[in-house]
Amino acid sequence: TEVINITLNDDATGEVTVTVGRADFETAGNAVGQYDTRKTASGWVGTNCALLSGGTSDANPKFIFIGDEATRAMTLNGKTSAVGKLVSPTLANGISKLSFNYGHAFSDKNGVDITINIIQNGVVVASYHLDNNTVTQKTAYEFTWTLEEEVKGDFSIEILNNSPSNSSSGNKDRVSIWNLEWLSN
Repeated sequence: TEVINITLNDDATGEVTVTVGRADFETAGNAVGQYDTRKTASGWVGTNCALLSGGTSDANPKFIFIGDEATRAMTLNGKTSAVGKLVSPTLANGISKLSFNYGHAFSDKNGVDITINIIQNGVVVASYHLDNNTVTQKTAYEFTWTLEEEVKGDFSIEILNNSPSNSSSGNKDRVSIWNLEWLSN
C-alpha cells in the first residue's frame, strides 16, 4: 500500500494535508486465473480470488480493459460455495473517499453486486452496496464513494461479492477490482 501526504494551501483556512493511499495489487504476483488466496506485500488479502492483469490481448489471465501488463486486478468469485472477499490491512489517517475500477473479464450475466465496508475496531462504521445490473463484459467501470462523514483514525476496507446468481457450482458473478485508492483530509 502506497500512501502519499500532500499539503495544500487553502487561502480561507490555511494549510490542509490530504492523504492519498493506493492498494498494492501489483505485488500479489503474476497474473493467474485460478481462484485461491492472494496476498500483497502490504497485507491486502483476496480470498476465493483470481489475480488478473492488463495486457495487449484478451486471453485469461490478461485483459485489455484492465490496462497495461503491470496493472493487477483482484477478481472475486461469486459462487456461494466459495464467495470472494478482499480485505485491506489496517490503514491509518482515516478515509473520506474511496475509488476503484471494476468490471467483468468473463461472461458473467448477473452484473456486479458487491458490498464495500469500512471497519474500525471490528465494527462496520460505513457501508456501500454497489449494484450494477448493466455491466458489459471486458468494459472498465469507475466507482467513487464519498463517505457521508469522514472516518478518522485507523480503519480497514472489506469488499464482499454478494453472489447475485445464488449458485454454488461453477465460477459465477466474478468481479475484477483494480486501481483502488482512498483519500483522507
